[in-house]
Amino acid sequence: MNSEWIDRVVDAEVERVEMYGIYLRFSQGEVIVLIPDVSYERIADLTKKVYVGDRVRVKLTEYVEDRHLFKGTMKDAGSDVPA
Repeated sequence: MNSEWIDRVVDAEVERVEMYGIYLRFSQGEVIVLIPDVSYERIADLTKKVYVGDRVRVKLTEYVEDRHLFKGTMKDAGSDVPA
């Protein structure tokens, strides 16, 4: 059951970087982190801050059943993404 993962902080690998957010992969599936949830600092161009293959920490906040993916935040998860 995926709801047991909500509010956990996990290590994940960046699979894809888009202007609007980051797609990550961890042992239980895929995670999307939208740009407002990447950092408290304003990020003008996410594609210049995070790269495919990077390892980051992400807090899982929601599971979207129909998309079969988690939503997450890197804020307060222990990841350092430079502004």
